[in-house]
Amino acid sequence: MLLVAFCITFITVYIPQINFKLNFIYLLQRFLIVFCLLIPLEICDLEFDSKTIKTLPKIIGVQNLKFLGYLLLIICCFLKLNFVIAIVIALFIFFSDKNKSKYYTSFWVESLPIFWFICYYSPNKI
Repeated sequence: MLLVAFCITFITVYIPQINFKLNFIYLLQRFLIVFCLLIPLEICDLEFDSKTIKTLPKIIGVQNLKFLGYLLLIICCFLKLNFVIAIVIALFIFFSDKNKSKYYTSFWVESLPIFWFICYYSPNKI
């Protein structure tokens, strides 16, 4: 999970800014957001994971992982994350469990960046 969040952040933030002065706060914020977005996916995949795989939900537990996600979202809010987006991500984390349908993660959780794009570029900033 950490490796996936790191790779996504590296490709979407670091590489486009490689010739410019890197904004470390922006990089950290994006890493934390991607990590929090991966939490519902990891929880829903818990049922299908092999018994030998050591995933974060198996190591620290689902409730502790959710708490970690809330804590990281609070940190993101201090790093100037849109509060509405943080609340939506927190709700996705709260309602995620290993018995959710595949549409919960495949559609709703993965469509959150589209919602974020609409909020960011809307004329009446949400």
